Amino acid sequence: MIIAYVLNAGGGRYPLGVFSTPQRAEKVIRQHSLEAILTEYPIDILVYDHNIQTGAINLTREWQTTAKYIQAHGSPGLCDHWHYEDGGPTPQADSRTMTGETEPIAVEVESLFVFNGRFSQFQCGLFTSRERAEDRIVHYALSGILTKYQVDKSFIELLRSDLPPSQRNHVWDEVEMEKQMRRTTPNQPRWRFEDGAAVS
Repeated sequence: MIIAYVLNAGGGRYPLGVFSTPQRAEKVIRQHSLEAILTEYPIDILVYDHNIQTGAINLTREWQTTAKYIQAHGSPGLCDHWHYEDGGPTPQADSRTMTGETEPIAVEVESLFVFNGRFSQFQCGLFTSRERAEDRIVHYALSGILTKYQVDKSFIELLRSDLPPSQRNHVWDEVEMEKQMRRTTPNQPRWRFEDGAAVS
């Protein structure tokens, strides 16, 4: 299974970045002393479909097949994930400290398409192409935002690249950082969907 790592931080709904290894994400977490969740996601499949295939969820109720349920199905509780505070791992029972090296994602991609369902704080799926993402969005008539992310580029790097050269080394304090992270990703292509249809 091909996997990537999504970094959510600062209470923002959209990821701070998508990374090919946990170590690359942790470098950003340490560098900026973040409070964050790092989640391992399978690529080219919705979290919902992946959890059905692996038996993590059993479809026993009709509402479990509705678009509302599927697009809210992005909880990191159903994927391996790690919690961080002040740039380091937390002592929570479900947190694990990363050790050793992890192979980068097995596909040669510079970007991934991340789908955030309307009712989920976390991501519903990662895809190697817009077409693959839209296939699942249309199939289940989902509502939400599809965003293209550069792999191994953090939101902070992208924000800084938008600043004049004289301001690129500015260090944000915790309040500034949280304010910036609550925004959607800078200069990232985005597409909005309502009931499976693209909305301009």
